[in-house]
Amino acid sequence: MKSWKARAGSSCTKTSVEAKSTSARGYTEDGFADKVYHLHLKRLGDWDELVFRDYLEGHPKVAADYAALKLDLLSKFKYNRPAYTEAKTDFIRNVVKRARNDE
Repeated sequence: MKSWKARAGSSCTKTSVEAKSTSARGYTEDGFADKVYHLHLKRLGDWDELVFRDYLEGHPKVAADYAALKLDLLSKFKYNRPAYTEAKTDFIRNVVKRARNDE
């Protein structure tokens, strides 16, 4: 029998109590539910996701590269959210670093 979390399509990943917590709903062992939700809780001052978003908005070529990466990763990790997220991490970190260095 599936756990209540599996039946509900719910998961919670605590990457670090100090840094952030991510909660997601809609990912099931059988694929995606009709609705998928993500809740990201961050410490005050952790602005990397906003820095990343803003950089993509101002750099269409980088945004297109990110979109292509995501499509490629979708074909490899369609039902494996943790692996999909991990595979995007280096790209995102590099973009945030460039943004913070005004490149």
